[in-house]
Amino acid sequence: MRTLIVKFSSIGDCVMTLPVVAAIRDQRPDDFVGWAIDPRCRPVVHDPLLNLIHDIPWETWKRERTSSLAQLRHYMKLREYRFDFGLDLQGHAKTAICLRFSGARKRWHVRSFDPLCRLLCRRVPDGGAVHTVDRNLEALAVLGLQVPPNPRFPMPPVSPVSSVGPLVTIAVGTGHPKKNYRRWAEVGEGLQRAGADVVYVGGPGESAPSSAGRSLVGELSLAETMAWIASSRVHVAADTGSGHIAAAYGVPVVSVFGWTDPKLFRPYSERAIVLDAGPAMDAIAPEMIVAAALQAL
Repeated sequence: MRTLIVKFSSIGDCVMTLPVVAAIRDQRPDDFVGWAIDPRCRPVVHDPLLNLIHDIPWETWKRERTSSLAQLRHYMKLREYRFDFGLDLQGHAKTAICLRFSGARKRWHVRSFDPLCRLLCRRVPDGGAVHTVDRNLEALAVLGLQVPPNPRFPMPPVSPVSSVGPLVTIAVGTGHPKKNYRRWAEVGEGLQRAGADVVYVGGPGESAPSSAGRSLVGELSLAETMAWIASSRVHVAADTGSGHIAAAYGVPVVSVFGWTDPKLFRPYSERAIVLDAGPAMDAIAPEMIVAAALQAL
């Protein structure tokens, strides 16, 4: 069978898609599996799992105002692979259009509220799952596969990094201002007083606290950031992709939630501690985050 996964972004959402690909590969190792993904998210995908990775440079298209016709032509390149099934695990108009023009004979989406997506694809039967990982795994039923009792996250291997003490990485930003926590400096100071080696990580345009700890914010590629997170004794973040990366590598993670629902998006790990701030992210005291991180240590 030839199956296309359509999940352009974001980084955390792509990590939460990995168990679907792993289950297909585990149960039908000879299947042809492709993934349409934004290149900026590719580092979280372990290439040997897939027969095809088809770049969809969505963020570049938006920035450069690429024409709709050029986008459709790019989607149609997928037709040469003659996919039997297509799974839209993002559920947006852009991914539904990609899947429709991919030529996949049977097309399914998972719980989309986008009317165009519902028009172009059939909805995967709702099995009552709540968390995004479990919702994605429900799509296995339309492929004739079973939901694994212990979903696995096959992350790419990384080279370990060294530290002078118990390494605690802190992600300073998120993909949305309403999810940002602004008191990381106090968290870092508290952890450093407790003997931790604190390292701040983040992407371009994000700001590191000018206090205790080392800052690698804006200096690392995604793959390099993954190496630091995977080498951590604990990772600390708000609701962002780095928390999902940590959970996938088996690293204990402390996640601060507020604007989003942790029932849907919390790191999928028994080693995750979630602190729910409610509507005001900064309502969580830094001391609570420090205490949770030390508990994880």
